[in-house]
Amino acid sequence: MAVEPLRPTLVTPSPHEVPGHPPPDPEIVAALSEDHRRRRRRLVVLGVLGVLAVAAVAVVAIRGTRPPRYDYVTRVVERRTLSMPISASGSVEPKNAVDVGADISGRIDKVLVEANDRVQKGDLLAQLHTDVLDLAVKQARAAVVTAQANRTTAEIAVADAKTAMARADQLKKSGAVSGVDHQQVESTLRKSIAALAVVDANIAAALAGLEMARANREKAEIRAPIGGIVLRRSVEPGQVVISALQAAVLFRLAEDLAHLQVRADIDEADVGRVKDGQEATFTVSAAPDQVYRARVRSVTNAPRVMQQVVTYEAILDVENADGTLRPGMTASVKVQTGAIENATLVPSMALRFAPAEEKAKEKAATSGPPKTTVEKAAPKATRVWILDGDTPVPKDVVILGSDGERTAVTGLDEGAAVIVSEQARP
Repeated sequence: MAVEPLRPTLVTPSPHEVPGHPPPDPEIVAALSEDHRRRRRRLVVLGVLGVLAVAAVAVVAIRGTRPPRYDYVTRVVERRTLSMPISASGSVEPKNAVDVGADISGRIDKVLVEANDRVQKGDLLAQLHTDVLDLAVKQARAAVVTAQANRTTAEIAVADAKTAMARADQLKKSGAVSGVDHQQVESTLRKSIAALAVVDANIAAALAGLEMARANREKAEIRAPIGGIVLRRSVEPGQVVISALQAAVLFRLAEDLAHLQVRADIDEADVGRVKDGQEATFTVSAAPDQVYRARVRSVTNAPRVMQQVVTYEAILDVENADGTLRPGMTASVKVQTGAIENATLVPSMALRFAPAEEKAKEKAATSGPPKTTVEKAAPKATRVWILDGDTPVPKDVVILGSDGERTAVTGLDEGAAVIVSEQARP
């Protein structure tokens, strides 16, 4: 029986026993283990974030299916007197302001007043150089003297002509002079009388020239036409004034700054409510905390159109005893055009409020096909909203008047709470 020979068994040695291989470094093994743990933690964190995102989406979806809730701000309906002023803007002006100028051309010789100086009527404000004007007066006076001397000569000629005429009449009666000679004497008399009339006319012209020269000399002295205060001085000594087409303005005078006026522009929508004698108040930027009282004197009929806005000028009288008001100041005016006694008042912002759901319905209604002309022209009922528990309820009202901040209405009871705004709850 043949015996199978034995085969050697191969045993693979471990890495630790492989000849020539050193054992693994413990630090490397520890680093590999730490990296494995980090990856596991990262995966856990990403999983948690994913779960939170899914939960947030679910919460948003659940909340989106529920209607939002709101907190409402309300105001109490009051009962009191409502004043209805009209607002306007204007400027403070003197009641009587005069621009003083030069009627003739010339060079300013001296100026005797400054701005803010008080002057009396007739006071000398400035004077032009008068050398040429004085010469013109002398020349006119000489022309008068010449014309008067010529009259003496003409009077003598008339007297001689009259004497010759009387002699010719006597000689004609006796037949000593012919008719032709008599006519020549008579013609000479008529010419002498006509020459005297011309001389008289020349005298009148010379006298007028003298008066004109004297008037121009007087115009060289620029005097105050009214008593008051100098608001503005626009001239200096040595300046040449040319008065060709219109008088050059040298000074502006105001008669009395203790009594001023406000010129306010009233909108065409409000002018029908403004009447003479109505009380008004206004403020200026220089004293914003001080309220000045005024009274409407008149409302002009001439319109002012600026950028397609039509206004009418109202003139208001105001006292300025303390002198705090100055010409040119901008005035914010309120004219008291009437009042409603014992009125039911709501804040004007309550008339502009509507719940978010109501606004959404109106928006949806207006997003459809265009309405007809009649539907567009139909007026909407004015309403406010009051709280019934936590629910806004509309209430129709009728507007009687407003001062901008408060509005007088009918259809509400005193003490009711009207909604003026809302805020969504988180």
